[in-house]
Amino acid sequence: MNKPIIKINNITKIYNTGKASVAALKNVNLIMNSGDLNAIVGPSGSGKSTLMHILGCLDQPTSGSYFLDDLEVSALNPNKLAEIRNRKIGFVFQSFNLLPYLNAFKNVELPMIFAGINKYDRKKRVDELLDLVEMSARALHKPTEMSGGEQQRIAVARSLANDPEIILADEPTGNLDSKIGDSIMNLFINLWQTGKTIIMITHDPKVADKCERKIKLLDGEIKK
Repeated sequence: MNKPIIKINNITKIYNTGKASVAALKNVNLIMNSGDLNAIVGPSGSGKSTLMHILGCLDQPTSGSYFLDDLEVSALNPNKLAEIRNRKIGFVFQSFNLLPYLNAFKNVELPMIFAGINKYDRKKRVDELLDLVEMSARALHKPTEMSGGEQQRIAVARSLANDPEIILADEPTGNLDSKIGDSIMNLFINLWQTGKTIIMITHDPKVADKCERKIKLLDGEIKK
């Protein structure tokens, strides 16, 4: 049995909006094992994005604890959180989030530059990743010269740049037609089969059904 890689205990997140306070998450408890393929599902406003930001070390909870690989990250400073994000977590977003002025090669290379990896190793790794996502022929093309599906493949390659343990994907098929979305989903399944932990935020039941575990959020709480 795979060991737990994520443990969150009684996580609450409260946003103060003027005179009102909104609890986006309420005493959430969750364990994810290394190598799991997870879908986090729920309607708009259910807390999916808030949970994603906390799991991805992009935000911190108001209360509760978050252990990532046995390290409590819920109270770390922003610099330490950035370090962990760069090393342990790869992100794939619905809107791709590629830098428009960089070609595909340089978009994939960027996280490795931040990690201080030398130029030779960066080139070798980028070439491997572009081959993995079947985008080697588009290495010198900028995002505006690629289709949505091609951009998402580049985004997946970029998420793998520093060989993270976890891939966190936020509605990764949301801007794609069903055929291209299926091909991107198959790419995630292939990555999961190599041992990656995949966490997908989705409202698409077809995507969720392809995951081995569904975590349902409603009104900031996990529902069984």
